[in-house]
Amino acid sequence: DMEAEILGMGTGNKKIILLLNKIDLVPAEVAQAWQKELKKEFATILFKSNTQSQSGNLSQNALYGKSITTRKELTEELLSSNKAVGADDLLELLKNYSRHGDVKTAITVGIIGFPNVGKSSVINSLKRNKAVGVSSTAGFTKIMQEITLDKKIKLLDCPGIVFTDAKSSDLNVLKNVVKIEDLDDPYRPVDILLQKVNKMEILKRYEIAEFDENNPTQFLAMIANKRGKLKKGGIPDFDQAARLVLQDWTSGRLPYYTVPPTHEDIDMN
Repeated sequence: DMEAEILGMGTGNKKIILLLNKIDLVPAEVAQAWQKELKKEFATILFKSNTQSQSGNLSQNALYGKSITTRKELTEELLSSNKAVGADDLLELLKNYSRHGDVKTAITVGIIGFPNVGKSSVINSLKRNKAVGVSSTAGFTKIMQEITLDKKIKLLDCPGIVFTDAKSSDLNVLKNVVKIEDLDDPYRPVDILLQKVNKMEILKRYEIAEFDENNPTQFLAMIANKRGKLKKGGIPDFDQAARLVLQDWTSGRLPYYTVPPTHEDIDMN
């Protein structure tokens, strides 16, 4: 496990913080349920990065745990804004970790995760300016960068980590660690996707007729005809249709989430 390896490396009192980023892509109660579950092992913070277009003075919102269940309209409003959520909680935790009694010590914080999970955006949200470049393309951050947050806290923006051979793993495609345009075979990941996403979400997204989720060929033929992805003679272009669906998946247009085993009572629809 990566967490155990990190804690066992070198010397010093290392800490791990689990950051659940992009919480605006799932129901708030699902994000809160995962936070409650993961807190059993490590400090866990709910987060949504800032998406404002200006280069500086990036804004932040505060999200309180009780609001998620008692003030759902306010929660939805906060998560749908372009302001960061959770940055204040993360910064407070980092400052606590840099404090030993009455003495403040310098700490370095590595931001680690899969490609394209928003590591650089988290840094910009904490820094409140565009300190590092961001992109929706997997693998945009090529080298490690050090960013000074304040006198005692430095952040390391790390390139994305892939734990298996991305070229040979269809699941890694669905984790958005592989560029869709670089895929040799986009068909197989779509087959897996159809087993994961709620069919009603697919029907709503593509406005197509009922289909057999166990028949990706039928599904992709319908997508190709609906979106004009056709070869000469009106033959469906399965390759282009599959890439279109995968692009929708990686951009969040096809909603998908899981719930912790201890919270299976949450409505998945």
